[in-house]
Amino acid sequence: SDQLVRFLMPRRWFGAKGRDPQSAALLDAIPVADVGWIARVGVALADGIESYQLTIARRNEVVEGLEDPAFRRALGEAIATGRGFQGRDARWAVDWIGTPPNDLPEPRLASAEQSNTSLIFGDQAILKIYRRLERGEHPDAEIARFLTTHAHFPHTPELLATARFESSAGNEVAAMLQQFLPGSRDAWSVAIERGGEGFEIEGATRIPFAAEAEELGDITRAM
Repeated sequence: SDQLVRFLMPRRWFGAKGRDPQSAALLDAIPVADVGWIARVGVALADGIESYQLTIARRNEVVEGLEDPAFRRALGEAIATGRGFQGRDARWAVDWIGTPPNDLPEPRLASAEQSNTSLIFGDQAILKIYRRLERGEHPDAEIARFLTTHAHFPHTPELLATARFESSAGNEVAAMLQQFLPGSRDAWSVAIERGGEGFEIEGATRIPFAAEAEELGDITRAM
């Protein structure tokens, strides 16, 4: 328990730093081939219990699995084939929107770590691994699924697959695989950069960021 708490506390994605974590315990540990585990951890707080997803490499201490190349390869193979991983009392299941491709480029760890962790498969797909787990549907996956399969909305990355924890306690969305757009940047970063240019006068509009803001408005309205 103490080792898990020490592992969790410095992580950017751990959302309970300021809420005095009292203990942590493994709820499920699902083998990832022979290179490690995907684990579900219950963290006891003063105001309740939260569930987090950890990836653990097979070593003598708690080591982040996604930082290990062998772990990433095993995870990528299971996702590409749609087979997932089976544990004693739980399963990490992969659900493809269409037919699994059976092969994806070797994944690399995305440099930006925030509330989740991402793996990028060449220039084809990006896997967002949810660290905080909650029962039922995840809004990210639910919206992406609707936009891909029902609305056929062209201005958001296509949803390719989702992964979920299955156990006697219920299901929790564990990850979401989407189309990757090489060279793309998130709109918030662009807005901050443009705003930082000191409000330089821009063309006929004389308003910085006007063209980008108008395009963003058009796309939001279309959605």
